[in-house]
Amino acid sequence: MTVQEGPLIIRIGLQGDGCVYRMDWRSKERLNVAHPRAHVVPTVLIGYAKRDEFEKLQAPMWPQIAQLIAGVDLEKLKALGGVELYNPEGGWRRRILEAS
Repeated sequence: MTVQEGPLIIRIGLQGDGCVYRMDWRSKERLNVAHPRAHVVPTVLIGYAKRDEFEKLQAPMWPQIAQLIAGVDLEKLKALGGVELYNPEGGWRRRILEAS
């Protein structure tokens, strides 16, 4: 396996009623190597009433969503390079947790 540099990537998909979060497969491999007992959740859906509410409502929860998906605490996520959200459909990216 090639070691990926930079932040762990969580892919997001915006839907009509919510956002689906999923750990990128390369990031999942990195996480599994570093923390084999981590319980990585396959997907998390957080709803919203209107799509334009997405960032306003969910941005404050992004660090907790990252912990939920990865199954490790914030310090471990920071040690692995931080976390970035990525929407491949529109190229949208947001760094939500910096590396330590």
